[in-house]
Amino acid sequence: GIGGDPVIRSLGKAVPHWGLSMPSGDGKSVCAELIAAQMLFHGAVCLILDYKVFSHPWALFAMPNVSYAGTTEKIHLTLLWLMDEAARRKARGLEFIQMDGSMAGDVGPMIFVVAEELNATITQLKSYWKSIGGEGESPAVESLREMLFTGRQLKIHFLLIAQKLTVAALGGKDSAARENCAGILMGGSASAPSWKMLADDVERPAKQSVPGRHFVVDHGNVTLCQVAMLNPRGEAGPEARQLALAGTVTALPEGIPAGIAKPITPEVE
Repeated sequence: GIGGDPVIRSLGKAVPHWGLSMPSGDGKSVCAELIAAQMLFHGAVCLILDYKVFSHPWALFAMPNVSYAGTTEKIHLTLLWLMDEAARRKARGLEFIQMDGSMAGDVGPMIFVVAEELNATITQLKSYWKSIGGEGESPAVESLREMLFTGRQLKIHFLLIAQKLTVAALGGKDSAARENCAGILMGGSASAPSWKMLADDVERPAKQSVPGRHFVVDHGNVTLCQVAMLNPRGEAGPEARQLALAGTVTALPEGIPAGIAKPITPEVE
């Protein structure tokens, strides 16, 4: 932040989900990598939905706390699993809930979903559903939208990434689901229309030309920050991977559809 002060935000009651809206080249994946690695460090498990496949190469190789869905079919199946997992967590919550609202037990580890390139992914999911004979709305899209409304209480949080985080990018016809993104990250080159769409209650600052210079918009405030770029070629491997495995490593819940998990092989000289 300004003067080197850290810009710190938390997922929770005030900000159940984050939205990341930036055009190509503004550093969406670098920002998402930094956030995901920190979430993993603190004990979350991460579901990466990335039909482009190569947005997060640091996570493509087998990790105990990451599931990487790299095809439309796998993204579809992962979102259906997430809906079932939410139902299981609701059932466990009913067992643990106390009259004062506290929980006598844990519904499960935090699930952090990194949903890449939503402008294209939602279209792909709808087309896939029709291609396998589905009727009506894609259940995967319905699952995503449902989790935006109910996920917070179930410890399911999203980082929604799009070149432009429109209503259509979340598969809907109204802005209700997007309203659950109480925190928005925008690139330094954010256009006036994008700013009006996502942060019309905050005065738009001057554009920034420095790579990785982003705006954090939440609760009627805007904060300028510089996103740290984790070194993809650290001495012990990508720094994002090192960070993700250096803290509380939580095993993936059972039943998640198998994603990409390339084996780690020794370097061949």
